[in-house]
Amino acid sequence: MNIKRISVISLTALALIAQAVPASAETKTTLIRFIPSISATLDQGVITLTPPASNSPAKFRLEITNPAVAKADGLKVTLLSVGNTEIFYVQDAVTGYSAAKRRSSIYIRPGTPTLGAWADQSIAMTSNTFTLTPPTSPSNGSWTYKSSDLSVITINGSVATIVDGGEATITATQGGTSSWLTASTTKKVTVTAVTPTVSAIPNVSLSVNGISSFELKNPTSNSTGAWVYTSNKPGVISVSGNKFTAVGPGVAVITAKQARAGIYRSYTTTFNIDVVADTPKITNSGFADTTVTIKSGTENFSIYAPLSESPGPWDVVSSDPSVVKVNDVTATNEIKMSALKPGKVTLTATQSASGNFARSAPITVVISVKGN
Repeated sequence: MNIKRISVISLTALALIAQAVPASAETKTTLIRFIPSISATLDQGVITLTPPASNSPAKFRLEITNPAVAKADGLKVTLLSVGNTEIFYVQDAVTGYSAAKRRSSIYIRPGTPTLGAWADQSIAMTSNTFTLTPPTSPSNGSWTYKSSDLSVITINGSVATIVDGGEATITATQGGTSSWLTASTTKKVTVTAVTPTVSAIPNVSLSVNGISSFELKNPTSNSTGAWVYTSNKPGVISVSGNKFTAVGPGVAVITAKQARAGIYRSYTTTFNIDVVADTPKITNSGFADTTVTIKSGTENFSIYAPLSESPGPWDVVSSDPSVVKVNDVTATNEIKMSALKPGKVTLTATQSASGNFARSAPITVVISVKGN
């Protein structure tokens, strides 16, 4: 039998070759930490997501299940419509780490549309009407319009009607849809017109029982518009056409307004009518200087207020209530008082305004109090 012999040199060479070939490196499992769902609104447009923590150095990318809701470029997400979809954070395999993905969700809610510029506008009063054009919007919601001053502009649908010269703020509101919330914007509309030249109206004074009514001649104006007069206090001055009648004492502010006509806008001015109340005729009668003697600790006594053609109540005040105190003024104008100690006081009586009568001037008498 032949025996093959292996030399020591050959064994040594094999050992060196074995040491030169490295053992295959171990591949780790990529672990991606859980990340909660994302919520956004459609008007955000594009959002960038923050990747979850991971033990792998590989870059993240996104996979989106429903491309009608959103699309991804790396970690950037373009929002396309309202809804929700699954998303996956993906890490591809790299040296030493396996590929992995982690599921999450994104919820897209309706957003507020960004409206385009809506420039202020100037238009001549003689145009009478004009059509409102809404600003640009990503929403297809319907539009409604509102005027801040209906005496300048009224609106029906998208058609604006010019009532008079002046300024009005127009508010455009777009209704909500399944994808977009409501949104509003405003613009100022200036209606240009010529202001008429009008003469001034002077203030007037009347007496309730004297000259109680008059007719006013319209002021001069280069506009042919009709005049209308109104009173802020019909209980003081009543108005019928150009006739003004005094109803009761006081001051009424009269507004005179000329309507628009031709190229001229309306014109408004004011003046006052002062209705002077009658001064009542007063006689002192029982309201006279009086002497009272204290017989005990307190002496009660009374006198009568002056006689007057006015039915107004009397207000009576003692100059020193520690000497003479006023207790009451009855419906029959009896002034009930108490004398408390010796001394002298001035008693002042004033009648309040009532009906067509003005407040009276103060009337005084002297009350002298003596001891036993």
